Amino acid sequence: MGVTISNLNTGKVIVKGVGLSNLHEPDAVLDAGNSGTTLRLMLGLLASIPGRFFAVTGDASLRSRPMSRVVVPLQQMGATIWGRRGDSLAPLAVRGQSLRGAATARPLPLPR
Repeated sequence: MGVTISNLNTGKVIVKGVGLSNLHEPDAVLDAGNSGTTLRLMLGLLASIPGRFFAVTGDASLRSRPMSRVVVPLQQMGATIWGRRGDSLAPLAVRGQSLRGAATARPLPLPR
């Protein structure tokens, strides 16, 4: 996507970003492996990059886990996301665009 990652085997990884608006559409499907957190965070990031198209997936376990708790709020904010079983299962396709703010349907719990 244009980001440079180096020194993977040294214990000190160096990431050189390009800025959100300069991320490229990847040539391949982005694979989150078995990381639901990675997939959920990537959906929010990718959905907010106007004019770009992305496809994200994971391993068999991740592809069976519903992502609607992230997809639905993003769609309410104007995101365009398609997927299996009512847009809730990976692989998911994302067309990035400017998003608008949205209120949560229920109050978030306060930290203890």
